[in-house]
Amino acid sequence: MARCAEDEYPISGTCNRGDRFDMDEASVYCFSTSDSAKGMIARAICAKK
Repeated sequence: MARCAEDEYPISGTCNRGDRFDMDEASVYCFSTSDSAKGMIARAICAKK
């Protein structure tokens, strides 16, 4: 999981591996059905509110 600062919101994100990523109003999450979460890195691309 990657979070934006309190005065920012996510506009996109990336995962170094995994099946897909999802966003809410403050964070980016990586999901995988086949890989373990260990070593999975999420990156949030954030913009100021």
